[in-house]
Amino acid sequence: MVKELQLPALENNEAVASCEELLKSGYLEIWTADRKTQADTRIANRYYNYLIWTAIAVKLLEKRQEENSIGNFETTPEEIEELLSGYLKSIIT
Repeated sequence: MVKELQLPALENNEAVASCEELLKSGYLEIWTADRKTQADTRIANRYYNYLIWTAIAVKLLEKRQEENSIGNFETTPEEIEELLSGYLKSIIT
């Protein structure tokens, strides 16, 4: 039996702070402070302050940065379906 768990969106400042922590703690820690600040705000807002989508976006960025040295948050998918598709492709290969 599967039990559905409802996860509400975070307040904007909480979502940005959570994204900031994710960026600091992973492979993208090499980014400059300015770049992280731009990314954490844009990523949190792009995915409507939902932590799960933010975490997946950061993980996808880390994977791209590691593989290509191109961790560009502007190229992160706008739509959640595209985000999940990119993430699944990255973990399957």
